[in-house]
Amino acid sequence: MAKWEEQRLGILDIDDDCLFVILSFADMCGLARVARTCQRLRDAVNNDAVWKEMSRKLFGPGSVSDGPCVGAQSWKDQCRLLTSCPAFGEAAEDIVISEGGRVATRTTDPSCHAVMSEHPLPAMCQFEFAVERCNNYIQLGVAHRIASVDCAVIGTAKTYVLFCALTDSSTVYEDGVEKSSTCRGYGAKDAVGVLVDAHRKRVCFLVNSEFVCECRIMHDEPLYAIACMGGKGEVVRLRAPTVH
Repeated sequence: MAKWEEQRLGILDIDDDCLFVILSFADMCGLARVARTCQRLRDAVNNDAVWKEMSRKLFGPGSVSDGPCVGAQSWKDQCRLLTSCPAFGEAAEDIVISEGGRVATRTTDPSCHAVMSEHPLPAMCQFEFAVERCNNYIQLGVAHRIASVDCAVIGTAKTYVLFCALTDSSTVYEDGVEKSSTCRGYGAKDAVGVLVDAHRKRVCFLVNSEFVCECRIMHDEPLYAIACMGGKGEVVRLRAPTVH
């Protein structure tokens, strides 16, 4: 072959740095398929730097600032953990948040419950609160990590919630500030959907799959699911987020 003749290079011929750049464009399923092809690519996929970049893409820059989350021994463990568990960190399909149920934080008012997810949500995801019983008021939405979770989340900075108190309308709060008080209300047997798009900095709320309102994400920090209930007997189920 003449010296000037172009040589064809395969993916196994490139160096590790270039291979890392290529793998950084794959999703988790893609990485799993690549790892099954040969030992060289399996080793490349298992490089923790690849999974650190995957975590950054899925959960935002804040997810890689302090090392893997609690319960994860590596960045790969973190990606598996946070994409396989519902937002409240349980292995069950959904979680009951109710009087006598699982409570992450009990407020100063014993008749109220407020709970924030243990793990951050993916940067682009969709999840749903299924309201089974509502006797007083409920606030559902997302928040950046705040110092304490209180039942009176409305008016608290770094929160984006849809508040309803057994009426035909609900109020949306953006970064703790009231944005609109004429949104569609919700109650027992309704489903409140939440769409998170951290890349475009927006959170959308839906009631029974119908668009209700949109909030702007005001801070470059991971988001967590949050639910606050103002009375005994409230029951809300949170279904695992779908990553987009």
